[in-house]
Amino acid sequence: MSQQAPSRFTITLDSDPETHGAIARAMGIESRWFTSSEELQKDMTHEPMAVFVDVGLTHLNPDSAQLIVRLKDSWPLAPVILTAPEESDELTEAMALGADDFVAKPINGQDVQRRVRVRRAALQKRAARETILFGDMSIDTMQRSVTSPRGQRFLSPTEIKLIAELAKAGGNVVARDMLKTRCWPSMSVSDNALNRKLYEIRRRLKPITDAINIRTIYGVGFVMEQK
Repeated sequence: MSQQAPSRFTITLDSDPETHGAIARAMGIESRWFTSSEELQKDMTHEPMAVFVDVGLTHLNPDSAQLIVRLKDSWPLAPVILTAPEESDELTEAMALGADDFVAKPINGQDVQRRVRVRRAALQKRAARETILFGDMSIDTMQRSVTSPRGQRFLSPTEIKLIAELAKAGGNVVARDMLKTRCWPSMSVSDNALNRKLYEIRRRLKPITDAINIRTIYGVGFVMEQK
């Protein structure tokens, strides 16, 4: 999916219309309101300024960990901010799933503005640090883009992880099992699936660089080389 500049809206995932309204008033921009994660995941086209998620919904939803991961993968510059009545074990568990911050209910407008501003700035600084140079390519892992003098391509979350791991190896061979573990940490992946992903990366890079080659070392792994 192509990364675009964040749109001028926020997202509220909360069953309480008062929370949705308070966030919209605080931010002074549109707030798109969803009452379930399933409903939200049907409409994840454009990147918002921030996503506010009711901690109660994450606790009740058995797929909450993957929801937050998907939000972070899809919108890397949009902070995921939990909303909760007070600090609790439930909130601590939800923060551990990967959320960036939380705001207390009832919503305080100035607190919302400050936390969005601070967390967006932190994510942008992190993005600036997560750029890898290899050959004539600049690999931006936060924006999931690969740029060369001949153009730019946007990659999927798994593709950018794979190319980043190969680039960080600095021309050394990376074992198949290591790539699988680092790029698919929570699932078992076949050699064929890994091969297909790397084939797709090669195809995506071909129009923008002739200086890079991803070579298969049969029986061992892969190496990214400068030609």
